[in-house]
Amino acid sequence: MGKIKTDFEKRSDQGFEAAARNSQAPCATSTPKKLVLAISGGIDSMVMLDVLLRSRLVKSEDLIVAHFDHGARDSSRMDAQFVEHVAIRQKLDFRTMRAELGENVAEDFAREQRYNFLQQISQASGNATICTAHHLDDLTESVAINLLRGTGWRGLAALDRPGSWRPFLDTVFCQIFNDLLPGEPVSTLPISKNKIRQYAAQYSVVFRQDQSNNSEKYLRNRVRKQLDQVESDAKLKIFRLWQQQKLIKQELGELLQEVVPAPGEIWQREWFSHLDDWVAVELLRAGTQQCGIKATRPQLSNFLKAIRTYNPGKCFNLPGDNLVKFSRTDFSLTVL
Repeated sequence: MGKIKTDFEKRSDQGFEAAARNSQAPCATSTPKKLVLAISGGIDSMVMLDVLLRSRLVKSEDLIVAHFDHGARDSSRMDAQFVEHVAIRQKLDFRTMRAELGENVAEDFAREQRYNFLQQISQASGNATICTAHHLDDLTESVAINLLRGTGWRGLAALDRPGSWRPFLDTVFCQIFNDLLPGEPVSTLPISKNKIRQYAAQYSVVFRQDQSNNSEKYLRNRVRKQLDQVESDAKLKIFRLWQQQKLIKQELGELLQEVVPAPGEIWQREWFSHLDDWVAVELLRAGTQQCGIKATRPQLSNFLKAIRTYNPGKCFNLPGDNLVKFSRTDFSLTVL
């Protein structure tokens, strides 16, 4: 653990920046063999499904059409029926679930419920890759929202959930997509919303309109309206930064695995008196996550302050009522 300061500070100053400067890697190097397709019935997911079927990039028997009905509006049952009808017509495996979340459900909570549903299907299907229809404009919105919420450097690594694939942000898929549009040059650039609309018109892709996308009560819709004025070149710059940031995040994760104590092992309080705050918080984030504790950045910052200042015998309460008791010199984190 004594290598923490030299490894983190030296590599953060040199290695991480070099990785970002030299990044030319595409978003994915190969297409997953079995996919759980998150199909809402909207234009984005229906175009994604159409491209996959036309390109034969993945065998039909390896596609699972998954629809999560949030139960947040009256028309949602019709969306589920529409997606089921499409899946049956294409002879695809179809899975669905309805949750009565109500019209006032928080966006973050609704998203987590949807991903939990997709993850269950993935695990039951041999850890199949979850496939979502996020495109360039979605990525730009997600980064903007994260920065507005003060998520820090990790906000630039949005849409980087393990076990998920974003075809519209993937080089190989983008090449196939552009090949299917007559007159469009082959491009490795990510697909924008406008390109998706062009494709839907070209191939008469049928889809459902979600009226909630026009509601000003949702932060994403308000941000989307503002970003409509942003030039495509600026969005592409964000995409390049996103690629770089994902590589940095990956390298940081690998380094953390080398230096963070295993659950139940001792953490020395003295370590944290020599580390910069951002390094210390990243250590604590990795340590709490491997113990199954989900803590926000402010909570981790408070935890760091407790490590540096609490008297022996005093406890700090992490999320989930997980108490960490400090001795004069150390403490430990255990799996919940």
